[in-house]
Amino acid sequence: MLPALAMSPGARLETPSGDYTFELLDAERNLLRSLSFSTYTDFIEDDTGGGTSESELWGVLVVNPPDWASFRILEPVTTGEADGALGSDSSSTVLAEVPRSANPPKVSITAPTAGQVFADEEVTFSWTGTDADGDALHYTVQYCSDGGASYETIAIDYHSNSLTISRVWLAGSPTAKIKVTASDGTRVTIAESAVFTVNSNPPEVFIHKPDPNRVSGSGMLVLEATAYDTEDHRLDDSAIQWTSDIDGYLGTGSYVQIFPEELSPGVHRLTATATDSSGVTGSAEVVWTNIIPRLPTGVTAVAGDRSITISWDEPAPSSATVYQYRYRPASGTWTDWATLTAGATAHTITGLTNGTTYEVVLQTQTDAASSMGILITATPS
Repeated sequence: MLPALAMSPGARLETPSGDYTFELLDAERNLLRSLSFSTYTDFIEDDTGGGTSESELWGVLVVNPPDWASFRILEPVTTGEADGALGSDSSSTVLAEVPRSANPPKVSITAPTAGQVFADEEVTFSWTGTDADGDALHYTVQYCSDGGASYETIAIDYHSNSLTISRVWLAGSPTAKIKVTASDGTRVTIAESAVFTVNSNPPEVFIHKPDPNRVSGSGMLVLEATAYDTEDHRLDDSAIQWTSDIDGYLGTGSYVQIFPEELSPGVHRLTATATDSSGVTGSAEVVWTNIIPRLPTGVTAVAGDRSITISWDEPAPSSATVYQYRYRPASGTWTDWATLTAGATAHTITGLTNGTTYEVVLQTQTDAASSMGILITATPS
């Protein structure tokens, strides 16, 4: 545990990169607190369409300040002595001094109400804010999904009295709350909502492969996707399931490999569906064309006298799809591919040498492409 930090009037906190100094003063202009800080550059869009402008921004957070009457900003960093005097550096310049307002602002949350359920794609929060001194108010809006234990900021330096945000940016929860902090520039007031519900968000799925602009070729078809969820963050591989509108279930995981020959030729709508821990699903689709014909199935080889008879289960589905074969003595030279009659489910290779083991390859062929070959062996006798 870090030790407690005791600060007496005039104490100073410095950051090595600070170019400016923020000081709190009491009613007698004595220095109470001093802090070095740096600015950062931001580009702000002009609402009138005039382009962007470059602005130098800064922020200082004072937690539990002492009884103070005003603050001032100095440039460059001053020595900030404990008795309240400015540093002896004659180049120190007071850029601004702002007195503390007489009255703190008032803020009240009007939406959400206790027990309200947000199920639409957009969520709207609203509140009222007033200031007895007539100061302009700006707001910080924070959201939590754990009943108020921890908050994250969703809007800062906000000037409207309502905020609409896509539900996908809010973690779903039955114990959600918001906190609105109203500031008049020197004083703040905080309002916290009652507990409400934000329905769980569906996962977002991103398909990386296959490329829809490429048809199938030789080698593996790679299916690759990632899924993210507001509540669960990145989902495990087991949460992603792949399907085809032609062939149905293809596999589970963020990375799946399939031989194109295992799929039907044609235009497939491939879907990656992710399921989060709440059972909510999200999906993405890609259209991919397979030109590779299916593998022959149930291929067998029966040796005979100086012959081998090969057979398979199904005939080619059309005259445009045929079977081809080739053979060789083991480790010898392959014969040329020979095309079988459409509709055939068996063929006998003759003129072989008894006692010699032969390798035979059977493949499916179309005008566009051929499948991988199925290798079988047999020894005529």
